Amino acid sequence: MKRILLLALLLPAFALAQEVRTRVIDVGPGHASITKMPGPHYMVFDAGLVTRSDYIVTQMKELMGTDRVIDLLIISHTDSDHLGAIPAIFDAFEVRTVLRSGLVRCDVNPGCRWRTSQNKIRAAVDQGKTVDLSSGHYHCPYISRFCSLSGNLVIFYYA
Repeated sequence: MKRILLLALLLPAFALAQEVRTRVIDVGPGHASITKMPGPHYMVFDAGLVTRSDYIVTQMKELMGTDRVIDLLIISHTDSDHLGAIPAIFDAFEVRTVLRSGLVRCDVNPGCRWRTSQNKIRAAVDQGKTVDLSSGHYHCPYISRFCSLSGNLVIFYYA
């Protein structure tokens, strides 16, 4: 009986060791969130407004502790309230993989925030630090076996 009770008390501790945590960061309009998965591995979905960059990076560091590797950065679309902090994120963290829908809404506008973010992503790719994936079915080695992006839907297939 004592062994069963001890096991029952320890099971929640084992379950917590494999938990997944998501922090939705208050960016006002727009979106930014970070998910911590077992491993630990980190996934960021969108990057909020540029005016909230410091706050977004601080919130990410708080969840990540001393870890500074983002395994997957997903960009749903190129509105400035979804990608503004990308340059700050690339400055503060190693981003291994970028996954985006390819939907560019403002590329012809010279003041488009997407251009700044795109330049940061391209620089990381050119330095061999980041893999940039567009839509389709790809191998995502750091998070799951395969992932696909269709519109704004991301599907992970775990092995």
